[in-house]
Amino acid sequence: MNSSNKKKICFITGSRAEYGLIEKIIKLFSRNKSFKTYLLVTGSHLNNKFGNTIKYIAKKNIIIKKIKLNLNLDSKESIYGNQLKLSQGIYKFYKSTKPDCFVVLGDRFEIFSLCSFIQFLNIPIVHIHGGEKTTGSIDDQLRHCITKMSHIHFVANKEFQSRLIQLGEEKKSVNIVGGLGIDKIYRTQLYTKQEISKIIKFDLNKKNILITLHPDSLKKNNTIKTTNLICKLINRFKHFNFIITYPNFDIGHDYIIKKFKDISTPNYNVNFHKSLGDKMHLSVLKHCDVMIGNSSSGFTEAPYFKTPVVNIGDRQNGRPMSKNIKNSKINYNSILNKFMISLKINKKLKNDNKYGKPGASNKIYNILRKINFKNILLKKEFYDN
Repeated sequence: MNSSNKKKICFITGSRAEYGLIEKIIKLFSRNKSFKTYLLVTGSHLNNKFGNTIKYIAKKNIIIKKIKLNLNLDSKESIYGNQLKLSQGIYKFYKSTKPDCFVVLGDRFEIFSLCSFIQFLNIPIVHIHGGEKTTGSIDDQLRHCITKMSHIHFVANKEFQSRLIQLGEEKKSVNIVGGLGIDKIYRTQLYTKQEISKIIKFDLNKKNILITLHPDSLKKNNTIKTTNLICKLINRFKHFNFIITYPNFDIGHDYIIKKFKDISTPNYNVNFHKSLGDKMHLSVLKHCDVMIGNSSSGFTEAPYFKTPVVNIGDRQNGRPMSKNIKNSKINYNSILNKFMISLKINKKLKNDNKYGKPGASNKIYNILRKINFKNILLKKEFYDN
């Protein structure tokens, strides 16, 4: 097919976790000769502080463009400066490429900012994983705003579809496809416990605890308090292994990184990673005895492995609760109590995940590849369904 006749589809990614979810969809489009596939890379992908995770991105038949942000300044001022970089970067990309649509996932700040600029370019936006609730963080507001700027939606279940319809989206534009997290798990050949131990050079012949903690974007003091309490727990259980991953780059990440670096340096039982990579992260999540923190992966991915989760604070409030999750308040006795309960949970408990069955990537691809994006009405109505 003549290059000028190809449809131009652009995916946007700002983090390793997000890219891991949309990776298969991108690959499917990259193999379709009717499409020219672009990937706009920004956020923590391009920063060595967070592992420079662009190195994990597949490049075959994909045109990669970059918008580099300043993630070295952990303050509100960095948000304003990065918004300027995002607006300049997306306009430059638009002028040179003129894509037919943009595909985004989730609720990150950089995704919200880019969508707010894209809507003025009169190009359709496709949003994946809308309709979810995390009322304990600013992500909740950003996610719903992205929904209102988008034209085609892919959600994990009927509850999330109903929420988008409640927001005034047209029912036929909201497609239930299941969660991309389970899709990623089913297509990944995970490492055994022995392979994990060899690769990350860590003896796993003990109780193994995975820690993934992100800043509280609404209450800074909660970030400090939760980090300190987890460090207190680590110091108490020196006979356990702790595998810790970096936080995202929300305001407050520097404190988390410093405290976990400090505790990992003198302790042989603490293993701190900028990025494990998707395959290793899922493998550790499967084989660990308990996951601790406030990450969405405790809700969207851990249930498939039946891995017990101690969810601290209210960052994930509003997400569907599976039986493997124990909610803890931000105080030591509550965290310790939920941790001790979680250690006794039987991993043979019934899988009651809330994010559907595998196959979401293929469903999204098969719907999108048939759409004539030029026929999409960019002037959105509010539908009183």
